[in-house]
Parts: sequence; C-alpha cells; structure tokens
Amino acid sequence: MRKSRPTLGDRLRHAREAKGLSQYDVATQAGIRPESLNRIERGKANAALVSLHKLAPVLGLKMDELVGLHATLTGVPTITTPSKTGKTGKTSKVTPSAAKKGKKT
Repeated sequence: MRKSRPTLGDRLRHAREAKGLSQYDVATQAGIRPESLNRIERGKANAALVSLHKLAPVLGLKMDELVGLHATLTGVPTITTPSKTGKTGKTSKVTPSAAKKGKKT
C-alpha cells in the first residue's frame, strides 16, 4: 500500500503538538476560531491563505514549510514525492517552465 504525503492538517497538528500547544492556544494566538483550526487539522475544511499566514508564526514555521514546499538556495521549490514502494520519497526540483509542462528536472 502506498503511503500518502502528510496533509496540511497533519503538518499543522504535528507542529502544534511539537510545541506542546492546544488547538485553543494556537487559534487564539493566531486570531482564528478554535473550531476552524480543528476542522482544518481534521481535513474537514480548507484553510484560507490569510489563516495560514496567521498560523505559521505561532507555530514557528515559514509559509513554505507549512504548505509543504521547501525552497532551495536557488529559489526553486523542491517537492518530495512518495516512492512507489511507500518508503522514502525522492526529491526533485520543479522549475517554473517545467511545472507548466508537468515535467521534473
């Protein structure tokens, strides 16, 4: 069985728990409703960009870390894809021109 990539909710929950914070603590510090954070973590609601922008500093993350993109020194996003075996994924650079064509470099 193929292991899926962590969702936004998974990343939020992991970062929150790593800091030892409750959903209520993170939500109130970020200025969003605790119920909204709960629904986002459970994958029952999509997060607005403005909400993510408020949550990232509370969790000590950059926006690219929160949404799952990690920029390299060249500024080209690096996307980790799961392998077919479900073990460790491979990392590839996606250039802007290649992304439009659906190609990896």
